[in-house]
Amino acid sequence: MAVYNIYGTQLNAVYGLNGNALQKAYNKAGTEIFSAGSPTVDYSTYTKSDYCSVSLSPTQGFDIHNGVIFQFLANSSNVSNRMATVNASNSSVISNNITASADHGDSASFSTEYYAEGDTYPLLYVTSDTNPAKVYINRVTTTTSTLVKTLSFPLDKTGYYAALCLDIENGIAYMVGYSKQNFRTDDSGTNKTVISKWDLTDLTANQDGTYTPAYISSVERAFIYTMQGQQFHDGMLWISSGGTNVRGYIYALNPSTGELLYTVDTETTTEIEGLAYISDHEMVFGLQGGAYKLVTFGYS
Repeated sequence: MAVYNIYGTQLNAVYGLNGNALQKAYNKAGTEIFSAGSPTVDYSTYTKSDYCSVSLSPTQGFDIHNGVIFQFLANSSNVSNRMATVNASNSSVISNNITASADHGDSASFSTEYYAEGDTYPLLYVTSDTNPAKVYINRVTTTTSTLVKTLSFPLDKTGYYAALCLDIENGIAYMVGYSKQNFRTDDSGTNKTVISKWDLTDLTANQDGTYTPAYISSVERAFIYTMQGQQFHDGMLWISSGGTNVRGYIYALNPSTGELLYTVDTETTTEIEGLAYISDHEMVFGLQGGAYKLVTFGYS
């Protein structure tokens, strides 16, 4: 049986590309087939350092696969459907003008599903900046992107400006949005952050050619200012928050209740755009313009 690392890359043994033993491995369907047990990660303690820095603007959501950053680009005029790829090891831009279905590209998450035998990268899920929300599933290389499928979500279930958190192992999509069409104010406590849960294994075809996953449930919690990037990791929703001249934070939430579990102070007032995990205790967040910072959590 073929074995894959957490990024979906096929391996000849249960070791990562750096030679370190994996904690988990999966088959191509995304099913866990190996586990060395869960190491202890202390999310309450962390350090921050530089990860990569390039000149890209304006940046939006991104994800990282084996040291390559897949960065989406769109400005305030919504000049969208553009993607760049960056070699994080030497901060070199591989390509910066790839046409990709993104519609602003607020968040991006790799799955473990490959479109075809021999593909280097698994499918990349990209969230639009539309109401109602759409998620574009792209087949990507470092220089190309092809739309495979589009998911659409009803506005009354997701809320406004909803973005994707992809729970790969369980086939679940979490959409995180707002109860009102405003992402900058809680409107005297009436504007809530909405977390909705969807079954990606149960899709209904729509007349417009899109697909809608089966709705499972939703929960509301206190407003989070201008959410700019989402990832699902270790059973939690990780959400970056902040904007220009507003101090940025990253929050870990319980997806079932919306309870705040951990907070990371980015110590920056530059607009944060996107999150990506590169190991079970290392997270990268992006700053507007192409600077990427590494958060290393306590680990044993």
